[in-house]
Amino acid sequence: MRGLADIRTKLSGRVRLIIAANVLVLAALFTAYTLNPLYDVLKRVGLVDAVSWCIYALLFASTLFASWLCLGDVFTKIRGGATGQRSGKAIALDGALLLVWCLVLAGICFYGFMLGLMGL
Repeated sequence: MRGLADIRTKLSGRVRLIIAANVLVLAALFTAYTLNPLYDVLKRVGLVDAVSWCIYALLFASTLFASWLCLGDVFTKIRGGATGQRSGKAIALDGALLLVWCLVLAGICFYGFMLGLMGL
């Protein structure tokens, strides 16, 4: 099990990396409609909806993966089995960032739902 502990310590910022990548992908998704000429090309070809749905699926799947990794760190910390385990403060920071990210996603989904109810 020594190899697994080494991998965990080398990849200690993996949850933060996933969340940062998700923020960048979400920002690119929102700015693509106004700033990016790629949106015009995708619109002419008819792939805007397919690309948007793939990005949404990527955001959802990577959020679930980050949650799984964070819960694995928490259970490893509780169990105390790994030799190179992360500190409680680092795990708490990852959990807080993940919670904020999930709340942002829930807020965006709620906003889209309300826009749909208004018929926009």
